[in-house]
Amino acid sequence: TPIHSTIKNKKGKLFNTKNYLGLANSIVDAWVNSPDHFKNIITSEYQITGLSISINLRSNMLYACQKFASVLYKNDFKESKTLFSYSDLKPKKRVNNFKGIPTKLLNHKHKWNLEHNDLSKCINCNALTKTPPLFTLKINKKGYFILRIENSEYVKKLMNNKNDGFAVEIVEYNDYVCKNSAYYTKPSRRNGQCKLNGKTLKPVLRKQLYKGYKKRREKKDVHFLSYIIGADSISFFKRFYGYKLNRFSSKYFEIKLGKKPTDVNGLWAYNLVYIQDNQICHIDYFTHYCGEEFSDYFSPKYITPDTNYNYIFKEDTINASFIIPFEKNKANYTISDIKPFLNTISDNSITIDSLHIIAFSSIEGDSISNQTLQKKRANSIVSALRKSQKQTIKSHIEIKNSWDHFYKSLRKSKKWHFLAGKEQDELLALVNKKYTDSLEFILSKERKALINLNATINLTDNNLAYYIHKRNIALCDSVSKINQTDDKIKSFISKLDTLYGFAYKMVVLDKISITELASFKLPDYYNQNIELTEKFILYGMKYSSEYNNNSYWKNNHKTIRTQLIKNHVKDVSAIFIYNDCVRKTVELAEKPSTTQENIQEVFNELEYLKYFYNKSRINAFNVELLSFDLNFMLANTVYPKDKKANADEAQKSILQMYKFYKKTNLYNYDKALKLSKLAVLYNNTNLANSLLEHYTTEDSVLAYKLPLNYQHSSVRLSEKYYQYLIKMSSKMNINTWCNLFFRECGIPFQAFDHDELRNVFCEKCKEKNLFLNELMKGKSR
Repeated sequence: TPIHSTIKNKKGKLFNTKNYLGLANSIVDAWVNSPDHFKNIITSEYQITGLSISINLRSNMLYACQKFASVLYKNDFKESKTLFSYSDLKPKKRVNNFKGIPTKLLNHKHKWNLEHNDLSKCINCNALTKTPPLFTLKINKKGYFILRIENSEYVKKLMNNKNDGFAVEIVEYNDYVCKNSAYYTKPSRRNGQCKLNGKTLKPVLRKQLYKGYKKRREKKDVHFLSYIIGADSISFFKRFYGYKLNRFSSKYFEIKLGKKPTDVNGLWAYNLVYIQDNQICHIDYFTHYCGEEFSDYFSPKYITPDTNYNYIFKEDTINASFIIPFEKNKANYTISDIKPFLNTISDNSITIDSLHIIAFSSIEGDSISNQTLQKKRANSIVSALRKSQKQTIKSHIEIKNSWDHFYKSLRKSKKWHFLAGKEQDELLALVNKKYTDSLEFILSKERKALINLNATINLTDNNLAYYIHKRNIALCDSVSKINQTDDKIKSFISKLDTLYGFAYKMVVLDKISITELASFKLPDYYNQNIELTEKFILYGMKYSSEYNNNSYWKNNHKTIRTQLIKNHVKDVSAIFIYNDCVRKTVELAEKPSTTQENIQEVFNELEYLKYFYNKSRINAFNVELLSFDLNFMLANTVYPKDKKANADEAQKSILQMYKFYKKTNLYNYDKALKLSKLAVLYNNTNLANSLLEHYTTEDSVLAYKLPLNYQHSSVRLSEKYYQYLIKMSSKMNINTWCNLFFRECGIPFQAFDHDELRNVFCEKCKEKNLFLNELMKGKSR
């Protein structure tokens, strides 16, 4: 603008720029006649302005630049006295309540030709929104708002006019900041001057909404154990506050409602606007609840198979011989001298019934002395063996010389062959006189006892493995003989079944090793006996590491187990069915993913255990634990793949888990919180609230439960919730209460549409809300 001059605007008006007033008026005139600049001047969101002025005295020109801004979450500003030293502006008095604020709808324009003051157009909408179906409005990864309504018929009833539809309303937190007068004065739903609190995206109307009808895939429900679900679970269902198990229609509705605008600043929320013939009729509010899966899988236990088996064995006897070499001139022998030789004839403990000892001595020396020594040696052997057992031993002792052996040995030796032709007397004299030491290599072999014994293999624990193994082989051989009748084969297999049961009993009693049981031999026809076949599988499942060394078990047990259930489920024992279900449950838990069909198969099999379940509390507990694990897998592994479609089925599984906890006295605060979070994962806040019903004395529980109960103040009967929330500000730890708000999964800021709650928060929570502190510093968005 020229200075020290008189200038004329486009309309011919003159401005004297030789004084401050004329210069200022010319600048203002230029600004208000600039369309873009004037638009900035009248934009109400701008809270502050800055002015920069520069003068070029050579050209006598003045340059003025004005800047506008809105500052998030700040409402008080001081005017610059340096720049505006002559200003007489008086700040507006802060408004801190609705007193004196008109509540009548203003006749102002909305974007997209929307209107808000013809209530007659909203009659149909108001009736339908009283009983809405389950629906969600979320933002996907690409920033699009996705509306999903589980009952497509609901949408059809709403869409009667070409200008009927939905729009997304964007509401920014700035209006809700404490001490902001705009909370009361800005036209909004709060003061009744407008049907909107924010700005809307472009509405999606009936013609476009036709694209949103989707077909739902059919799915089968899980059928839980009929004998576990009892009348005592019904009362729990009744605690739900009007919640029903909705069976969804064959179609659902899902459509995009625009993209998040780029000019949204700071913390913001979104709502769903119902439009009827361009009229704003209804607003739905949304919040995000934090649900999560949890880990509480119980390792199901195998039930020990029946050990009520006995088997009578016939004692085995053995006839054996061994030789004990004698040391020169040694007469007394103990059991330690004899034991190594006994071990060569049997690995088992035996009882000696009779002995026949032939005692030999070498030819040197005196024959009478030799006989005496031989008798002493033989008697010491008998005496040592008698002392080693309680039973008496019949004994017979013979004394023999060794001349035959001596002559045979001389004939075989080139060096000593010359002595072989001499008579006994002459030869004995020569040996005693000069060759005793030289011929010791022959003489030492002649000092010995040949022992023949008859013994019984003791029927003791030490020999059980021997008897079981021997009987096992004998029965298998009997079955395998050709030309056997069917009755004979069945008889042998039946005996084999009893023997196998007895062997398992001995393992349980720790009398034989598991390895012995795992190596038990079965004949080709063993599957003609169901009891024997199921024992093979049951024992193998219980001792799987040892049985895996059995190649037949390793290669065939899964097929055999499957066939037994498939073809003989009514013939096998309840313990077999139960343990088979345990094995299947463990296998499902170990798989990276499983299916509803796999779990249903186990539930179907468990139905055969009704009598078993009722027989004892131990049995019932184990079946209930199995049922818990199956429900756990459904709720934490299967159903999360499609939470919306599986919501009702998930509720049933969660209730089954709850019932198990209650029945086994395991239900506590921790379990209640975990189950409630699992319920919230499926958007079932009513169930979550019921699960937490008896644990609301702790702040940590209330910190989760209060946001679950959140509903906007526009909802009918919501005042009770808000008064309770306000009451808790005096009962709970104030830091905990203040941080119920703003945080992820907490109470959203649109709860402050309730004026009293906002005032309590502003009064008590200054600098206590961690999220808000970060937000004010510009760190959170």
